[in-house]
Amino acid sequence: MSKRFLSSLACALLLFNPDLMGQQYNLTNYGLEHGLPQATVFCTYEDAHGYLWVGTESGVARFNGVEFVVYDSNDGLPGNNVRSVAEGADGRIWVATDRGVGIFNGQEWTQITESQGLKGSAVLKLLPDNQGRMWAATNDHGVNIISTTYDSIAITNLSGYDGLAGDFVLDIHHDSKGRTWLALIGGINTITPADEGFVISNLEDSAYIPSNLISCVDEDAQGNLWFGTLNAGFFKLSKQNGHYDVTIYNHRNGMDDPRVWDIFCDDQGRVWIGSNENGLYYMEDGAIHNITTGNGLPGNLILSISRDRNGNLWLGSMNGLSLFRGFHFIHYTTADGLPGNQILAVKATPDGNIWVGSDGRGFARLDLDHNKLKSKFFGPEVGFTGRHVISIDFDSDGSSWIYDPNSSAYRFFWQ
Repeated sequence: MSKRFLSSLACALLLFNPDLMGQQYNLTNYGLEHGLPQATVFCTYEDAHGYLWVGTESGVARFNGVEFVVYDSNDGLPGNNVRSVAEGADGRIWVATDRGVGIFNGQEWTQITESQGLKGSAVLKLLPDNQGRMWAATNDHGVNIISTTYDSIAITNLSGYDGLAGDFVLDIHHDSKGRTWLALIGGINTITPADEGFVISNLEDSAYIPSNLISCVDEDAQGNLWFGTLNAGFFKLSKQNGHYDVTIYNHRNGMDDPRVWDIFCDDQGRVWIGSNENGLYYMEDGAIHNITTGNGLPGNLILSISRDRNGNLWLGSMNGLSLFRGFHFIHYTTADGLPGNQILAVKATPDGNIWVGSDGRGFARLDLDHNKLKSKFFGPEVGFTGRHVISIDFDSDGSSWIYDPNSSAYRFFWQ
């Protein structure tokens, strides 16, 4: 899906200085004018087929890179305020709403609500585990652990009555050691499977944390856990010699906004932080940097951060959806499959392919897969004898027009 977002092929490597004031990053912003049902984006999720699901206050939108398809309560969702989207082990899409959970099989929606045993007024976060269960965090009744079969639903609820530090759960994370971490208003809990049920522990019994208003959690490649708070910035939790070590990041070291809505650890070692008033922060090599509306963001309140399969970041905000493609353009040459290093024409098609014409080897169709090019060249075998292509276009029936200035004529080909 994300290959459709490429509207042109970068032909030079351009590195950005993240600390340069006013620097414009590689951002694409989507709003109501592009088909979003509502400007407030609470969450994004890319499914196994490459569709991006976008949760808003007016339903959930599925984005294929070209257009948004919107689903709301009229289509079978239990509610329109969508805070989280996840994919189950069977490929069905789960959507958390203010009135329960909707499950989409590609054709129709089914619901899990109070009548099926779901606890809580609103579901704020969904996360599957490796047992095929779906965990559903709520705003007033802890967390529901949902198991489904073809014709039955079983739900286990854990709340303050069972030992949670509170009932308002904002985030869930399953760590690399098999524990589940809950970020909630009241602190941090870990949940460990036991022979009969679960064992609930409170992190504050074994570590000092700067706040018990915890909004989000993620884990980096080294197994460190990162938490965002609603009043004290963010902090890293690491275990050293059997004891927890807490490192706090706030105004003293470059985190000027104390309220954090989401945190994400990428595979390059960066930690990304969505703030309430100061846009997007990221920490790299111990230094904290900031990206705001002055750098191209549509708004400075960042509610969610997620990554697609091509490494792009999707940012949900009060001002729509933003696609962050990174700090630099990617440079492709003949070594990567281009027909020449002097690219004179570029054309993207709705099916996600990119057609390029060069001053050298004619033209080629490119398919971008995880930033790697797969090329198919066209030459005499299809009747094209030119080498210098300066223009490419397409008819509505899919036929292509190629212009070679040496022949002074357009050449017509069927795809």
